[in-house]
Amino acid sequence: MQPKNLNVFDLDGTLIKVNSFKEISKKLVIILLKKCELISLSSLIAWYLFRKLGLIEHLKFKQRIVDIFEKKLIEEEKQSIVQAVLYDNINKDVFERMLRADNCVISTSSPFSFVSRMQFNKNMVVISSLDCNHSFPDKSDGSEKRGS
Repeated sequence: MQPKNLNVFDLDGTLIKVNSFKEISKKLVIILLKKCELISLSSLIAWYLFRKLGLIEHLKFKQRIVDIFEKKLIEEEKQSIVQAVLYDNINKDVFERMLRADNCVISTSSPFSFVSRMQFNKNMVVISSLDCNHSFPDKSDGSEKRGS
């Protein structure tokens, strides 16, 4: 039987008050500094400059940042970063409305690598941007997550 309604929530600017890609990227820079990952940090900065100069497209820039995030951080660091961005910037009214609603979907341009690690306190279908390796993070909580 098909549900009578579908509740779609946008992540950036609606469910949370910030751009998750920018906030997670900033936290990535800090961790790379702390870990003395100078080559990865230099690469991240170079990709940022290439993007600002218009030498690469935004999607290619996102792919490069996600690649650094996936390869240079351990899973606990990845989850810690995304959870901090979610909880530190949550729009409580929208979040509470989402928790009360049935048949929820989160739609976002934020990379799947980031959003798939966010814990929304309920099973959510996530429609998000890029999945660089066509592999999904191992989720042991049973959440339904999809990337596009």
